[in-house]
Amino acid sequence: MAGFLIFLTDMGFSAQATQILRIGDIKQSDIPPHLKVDFSPPANYSDRQLEDTVTKIQERIEQQKRYTIRYQSSKGKERNWDIGRSELRLHDGTLYLFAFVPKWNSWRFTEFPNVDQNRIFRIDKIINVGASIDIHWVYCDFAKVDITYRLSGSLANYQTRRLNEKVIKRDLNAKYVEIVTEEDYPFWFRQRILRYGSSAQVLTPDWFVQEIGKEYQKGNKNYEKRFVLFKGDRGQEIGNRKHRTAKKY
Repeated sequence: MAGFLIFLTDMGFSAQATQILRIGDIKQSDIPPHLKVDFSPPANYSDRQLEDTVTKIQERIEQQKRYTIRYQSSKGKERNWDIGRSELRLHDGTLYLFAFVPKWNSWRFTEFPNVDQNRIFRIDKIINVGASIDIHWVYCDFAKVDITYRLSGSLANYQTRRLNEKVIKRDLNAKYVEIVTEEDYPFWFRQRILRYGSSAQVLTPDWFVQEIGKEYQKGNKNYEKRFVLFKGDRGQEIGNRKHRTAKKY
């Protein structure tokens, strides 16, 4: 419990942590001083304005009717979004509105609904939450896509701990395990799989394999440029040393 309270406080939910302290009759002295949480949230979610935004979103979710939000993108551009089924999600220290956007057109999928219609909106970037309109949510769940991937080497003994994952093949002699996961937001999975580096390989679907491949190609080019520059600097340094040595004799 103490660790959870520290987690809430470090995430910016100090008001909520205080409420739990009061309800559970927990004193600050009960929290171990050596327990730390390494999170750096982009905003203080206990801020009054953000609390008001979260409260309005929770009300819309309870009503289960479509509504609009005014949102500012990372580039500073503002626009209105028509929101359907939605929920609040905490991901990597950031609180998001995770929502189905009915009018979003996908260039990858022809079926409806699809995972490209699942969008994320940072709570601290939401300018305004509009009133709900008299159109009920059509779908009871978010669209999902199956992704198959392989972990090898030191990750061959990986044990699934997520409900949306299932091991479909494990070969300890060849040192790999194949897993299928059901994802409703592939971008978050892409962030996760890239952390595994060369120990991970996406197998299906093809469009996602291509996305991961392009990401690695971009990364390789960045390091190739640095390696070429490094070799050039080293070559110049060696050449200068030879020149200085030759002048001595």
